[in-house]
Amino acid sequence: MWNPSTNLVAEAIRRLPAYLQSVQTNGSAGYTNQLPGIRERLPNTGCQIVRVTLEKRKAILLNCFPLNHGFSKGWKQHFIKVYDGGSKWWSVVYLPDEKEFTRLRVDLGF
Repeated sequence: MWNPSTNLVAEAIRRLPAYLQSVQTNGSAGYTNQLPGIRERLPNTGCQIVRVTLEKRKAILLNCFPLNHGFSKGWKQHFIKVYDGGSKWWSVVYLPDEKEFTRLRVDLGF
């Protein structure tokens, strides 16, 4: 088992806006029209950091959600996962060895 260092977590968070911009620019996801709003809401977005292993590689799951929503209450004590909540609820996996993101998932709502 591994624990991501504070520096690796900070690196992932620092690189996140540029990644979201590149995904929007490349149009590689069916929800690219949601990405400008996600980037704009980053200052009001909570992010839970979860260490994971993805295909035998160390990875960091960034589970993101709106801090001002009732479902986000208690986010420091329990994992937040909402389905059908809309694009304010999203996640992405950061691969620190490769310094890249993968598995972006944006909740599209109903």
